[in-house]
Amino acid sequence: MASASAGPFRSRTAQCGAGRAAFGPARPIVSAALEGIRFNHITIEWKDCVMSTEKTTPCILVVDDCTITCQLLTALLTTEGYRVTAARDGASGLAAARNHSPDLAIVDLHLPDLSGIELAGRLQPDVPFLALTIDRSPEAVQACIDQGALGYLVKPLDAETFLRHVQVALERGREQRNLRRALRDNPAVNKALGGIDGGFYGSRNNARSKCWSRGPRRAT
Repeated sequence: MASASAGPFRSRTAQCGAGRAAFGPARPIVSAALEGIRFNHITIEWKDCVMSTEKTTPCILVVDDCTITCQLLTALLTTEGYRVTAARDGASGLAAARNHSPDLAIVDLHLPDLSGIELAGRLQPDVPFLALTIDRSPEAVQACIDQGALGYLVKPLDAETFLRHVQVALERGREQRNLRRALRDNPAVNKALGGIDGGFYGSRNNARSKCWSRGPRRAT
């Protein structure tokens, strides 16, 4: 549980949460409705088709019992263009996940009702998670590895590095969802992979354990 006075970031980066950092302009959104296209005397009617360069804005769920941490993370992520919903405990986090279908959860491990590990277990596999905590214990790190965390960040941390981890976690979470969707939509492939699924995930977890055996990753 983070100290309310310290916040999740070092002093030189906490200003980002207060809106003092300069960021680039928002990406333009372009859309156009196509009524019909003629190729070689063949007309294709697309009455309700809309092509757009707008990408779905990722939604991030922040769960931390520290009000300052929630406010700083919300301000920082919103400034970067993400949609953010915050919760102060596990029950509220689960409710927010049901209502907003987040692409990523950033979870403090020490919450007043559920542990962050228990919350992450209930969110998965639909919502991947990053652990954000002051807990450096090997037991906590191993528990997050076993639960499939996409990262383990120790407070206080650097805002730029934090945002980099968020971006990577979102990309990995997207890949996992695409894989699950492909397996769900292709029963034959799913059946063929069923025999090697356990070996694949076992090897992945073993590799992750070895990679993280050097200790929690502290963003500096």
